[in-house]
Amino acid sequence: MEVLRVKNLEYKYGNKKGIENISFSAEDGEVVCILGKNGSGKSTLIKVLSTLYKPQKGRFFVFGIDAVKNRQIARRHIFTVFDESSHFDFLSGKENIKFFLKIYGGKRENEINDIFGKFGINLEQNVKEYSFGMRRKLYLAQAILSDAEIIIVDEPSLGLDSKSKLTLFKLFEKEKKNGRTIIYATNRIEEAMNADRVIHLESGRIKSITDPKKVIDGAIKVKISFQNDVITDYILGIEELPELIRRYIAFGVPQKIEIAESRNIERVEEGIVWTKEAIKKVENAPKFLRKMIYKVVEKYANERGYSIITPEVVEEAKKKFEMR
Repeated sequence: MEVLRVKNLEYKYGNKKGIENISFSAEDGEVVCILGKNGSGKSTLIKVLSTLYKPQKGRFFVFGIDAVKNRQIARRHIFTVFDESSHFDFLSGKENIKFFLKIYGGKRENEINDIFGKFGINLEQNVKEYSFGMRRKLYLAQAILSDAEIIIVDEPSLGLDSKSKLTLFKLFEKEKKNGRTIIYATNRIEEAMNADRVIHLESGRIKSITDPKKVIDGAIKVKISFQNDVITDYILGIEELPELIRRYIAFGVPQKIEIAESRNIERVEEGIVWTKEAIKKVENAPKFLRKMIYKVVEKYANERGYSIITPEVVEEAKKKFEMR
């Protein structure tokens, strides 16, 4: 069943870029990723779809309701997670959630402990003592526990560690099976691999609507060498290189950076992204060992914060396992 239809949306900031001629649809029980470089129009599109911005041209429909003409009615079906959240600092996390469910609707109070436990949120701690990451998890928990049929998230991994990010996408998968529609915007290729469909934005327009496995075409492979470590990751454009380096600066000062185009990504399971070469390396092992090796490598990659599993990561995990 079609829950969202977008037709020729446009929103511009004076003479500056925004979005132009955006058209797509989303079904119930579907996870859709809006992928693009910083400045490609992702956040603008999210704000239009959440009814925060009124489009200058075009229309979109939520369950057949014209969301431009009937913004308040459309909002009842949507929960949007932006990059900032508002909570009552003097209340605990659990009290905030219960208040939210009473005011905005939600019949899943019995799931609070389970969701908080998966995210590692302290139920009794006052929100004023929460870190940015904890506040972000609380915001995401509100979205999951809400009655909204459509969840829209801008930058899903913002403020999250690797474990929490994996938890979030597993929850998205569960909510998808319950018939909810998830739409999220990101510039991270490995996050796009968790979707059923990827809408690739470039300069405010749709470049392509494609299968997640094809989104790597034209991406840039970056290999960063530190004194005692080598990290391989992927970016959509060279202008994202400084941000990528900042992400890994905890490993030390880069000694060497190698850049190349790559078309060798596949997804194995649970949103974990592997290169074809890494999969081939595992498949060379005896058949009865492969399942265990996949689990060991994925656990190691999550612990280290690797977003892509390459042959080098497989080898690192193997050495660590052999040392035990």
